[in-house]
Amino acid sequence: MMLRILFLALTLFGTQALAAPPSNVLLWPIELDTGSGTLYGSLVLPKSDKPVPVVLIIAGSGPTDRDGNNTIGGRNDSLKKLAWRLA
Repeated sequence: MMLRILFLALTLFGTQALAAPPSNVLLWPIELDTGSGTLYGSLVLPKSDKPVPVVLIIAGSGPTDRDGNNTIGGRNDSLKKLAWRLA
């Protein structure tokens, strides 16, 4: 029983730490008007004065948002967490 309570606590509170960007990350929402619609994204950068590599993550496979969430498969913020780790 104690193991179940511990698991539940870690699940509930352990994921809350990932709800906000880490303090060493800069985050800017981006909107691009394409003429046929608007693309929404996020620019995630490390707080650094040095040049850093660039990664472009394109969400796909159906109704997937920029955070990696899919209305069919659930909400896990996989792409958002990946971007924060890479930054």
